[in-house]
Amino acid sequence: MSYLTIADFKAAVEIDDTHDDVDIQRALDAATQVIDFQTGRAFVPVGAPGEVRFYMPVSADRVDFVDAASISQVAVDFQFNGTYSTVIPPTAYQLLPLNVGQPGIVGGYREVELLPTYYYTGYYFIVGQAVRLTGAWGFGPTVPPAVQQACEILANRFFNRPHAVFGIQEGAQTGQLANLSETDPDVALLLAPYTTSQAGYGSTKAAAWVVV
Repeated sequence: MSYLTIADFKAAVEIDDTHDDVDIQRALDAATQVIDFQTGRAFVPVGAPGEVRFYMPVSADRVDFVDAASISQVAVDFQFNGTYSTVIPPTAYQLLPLNVGQPGIVGGYREVELLPTYYYTGYYFIVGQAVRLTGAWGFGPTVPPAVQQACEILANRFFNRPHAVFGIQEGAQTGQLANLSETDPDVALLLAPYTTSQAGYGSTKAAAWVVV
């Protein structure tokens, strides 16, 4: 599912027919994939609890992941037999960032960190051995307006790109020619708060010269 509907995109760029709907949808889907790759997350609704996922720990006391509304179980496989029979009690770890759901906190939980007492409890993560996490996964109930705006800008670039010979685009309203820039500062600004350490490029290098 793309982060913007065809109807919203066509309203923004003032298209009032259905002739290009297939190309528009493809551009919206491509823009959505680029946003996911460049931010390192998917802006999808929170799913049902109980889904199992596996993540590699970054250290003996920390596992990073992307956007969980809750984590109900953390299990490790000390026997190396795929059973994940060792369940770490909730009293031995905390979920980060703190204050998820409060203003200024983007998305859901992104880290399990063992409390300092893990040295004494015998619970730890093995670097190179996956940790099994059970929880409710997803960014939240809605796609943020900034992400929708970035999707619109990127999709407009992708939709018009086949007609931009040698990367030169003509502005529909001004008639002026301009080279497609490598990085659109507006897209970078819009996506910066949502970019995680798992981003594909490590930063938002989305390019988008937009004609609206």
